[in-house]
Amino acid sequence: MIPLQIAVATASFRQPVRQSIDTAARSKASGVQFEARHELPVADYPATARRQLLHELDERRLKVAALTFPLRRQLHDPDQLDRRIEAVRNAMQFAAQLRCKILTLDAMRAPAADSREAQRLDNVLNDLAKFGNHVGVTVTLTPVGEPPDSLIGILNRVRQGPVAVDFDPAGCIRSGRDPIADLREYAGCVGHLQIRDALRGRDGDGKETAVGRGEVDWPALLALVQEIGYVGWMTARRTDGNDPVGDVTRAVEYVRCVALGG
Repeated sequence: MIPLQIAVATASFRQPVRQSIDTAARSKASGVQFEARHELPVADYPATARRQLLHELDERRLKVAALTFPLRRQLHDPDQLDRRIEAVRNAMQFAAQLRCKILTLDAMRAPAADSREAQRLDNVLNDLAKFGNHVGVTVTLTPVGEPPDSLIGILNRVRQGPVAVDFDPAGCIRSGRDPIADLREYAGCVGHLQIRDALRGRDGDGKETAVGRGEVDWPALLALVQEIGYVGWMTARRTDGNDPVGDVTRAVEYVRCVALGG
């Protein structure tokens, strides 16, 4: 069995950074995912602050599994595009300084093939991939309930370096898709995997729930993770609920237990 690398998204805890690091350590995760706009702003972490942060993580035997950078608009939206790309580049550089190789970006809907939007997105992603090659950080994109071939087609047009998928099984469930089937199609493209669960809704949009209480078939999903040879980070994240610390901590334990056949 390939050992699982499990992290927790500290922004889920809704705590100050230092407290969230302690919470992450108690969860028995191996890593953390920081949010790099509000939780851990790049401008607030010059060299001395970064060294101190890494020291605190090292003391707790935690690694930075990924940074995530929330976008206010679509990545390729023409409004303030240059400013947005510069902000993403800064977040990538910050990730590299934190010994992290993954930057996840918000869920993105694929533009129509051969459209002007598609061409603009291709240019943006090739630019970020080239920069990622330079700093050693890969941008990962979260699908938005579309057939995998939509995003795979975009990734195949990126020639300047790697761009990968941030796979979210809860997002599949909420949009009425099968996470097992989708992950199988994304095999070879996955750079990060979220540990989230959800229930389908009657109106086409489901609801996030605690891991193990939704409709994700975790034994089948984790078996497929092993089958496709995915060895990257899996991050437990909770965006809803009244007990995010408990839910994320239990998600780490649950996934480890399922992976061991419990």
